[in-house]
Amino acid sequence: MAQKNLSLPEQLEQVSVERDAAQKGEQEARAELADFQKAAQNAAEDHALFQAWAKAEIEKARAACPPPESGVSLNVSFVVNSEGTTLTGGQLTLRADKYGDAPALLNAFREIVKESNWKVAPAPKPVPTALVKDNKAVAVLKEAGAAPEVIAAAKAATAAQKPVLEIHAVYMTVEPKPGGKVSVNFFGNDRKQPHNDFADIYVTRTPEQLAKFLPFLNPEIFGRAEEYAVDLLIGYTLSDKLNTKGNPYKDVQFIREAQAA
Repeated sequence: MAQKNLSLPEQLEQVSVERDAAQKGEQEARAELADFQKAAQNAAEDHALFQAWAKAEIEKARAACPPPESGVSLNVSFVVNSEGTTLTGGQLTLRADKYGDAPALLNAFREIVKESNWKVAPAPKPVPTALVKDNKAVAVLKEAGAAPEVIAAAKAATAAQKPVLEIHAVYMTVEPKPGGKVSVNFFGNDRKQPHNDFADIYVTRTPEQLAKFLPFLNPEIFGRAEEYAVDLLIGYTLSDKLNTKGNPYKDVQFIREAQAA
């Protein structure tokens, strides 16, 4: 349908109506924006109030419920001997929830010892210092009544001789190495049962050399990696060379069966 041509007054009236409608829409939009901003501000204030309230409640709960006390435990080493009565190693652990229960825990342990008829082994005695003895040459000279200057010369001549120390090995491992050599590691049991964690001494040689050095063992064992229970005495002297930890190397002098010693 063709649009009717409006007169100038009619056009002015229409423009006025559209302007009023636009102004009203703008006012309504501004009012909605103001309402939204106010609601957002109220929400932020409510959130802050909630956080403060929650923090206060948490502090109240912490004050009413203090953290628990640290527990207490009692560790006792023991190894029952052949009669089953002497404590000498191992471990027994008793625990309680609170440190204040320690006296009761000790009393409980005393009752266990009493009821089991256990005895506590005395502390081991310190290893006595070996007496300095004359070597055989000096002893022979003394027995023969040699002059003091002769005995002194013999002592000076033999002073550089190193004493031979011994290790009682109860466990042995064989480790073939690249290049044809074999390492044989020997473990004592003076620090841990059934044997120490680390080798106390070792030798690295060819299988043929090991067969000559250990003639009482089957030479076939030096051809493969294996571990064995043994009863051997290894004699060694302390080398003048030191390892990376500053300890002298152990130079093996002999290996023999302990039962034959």
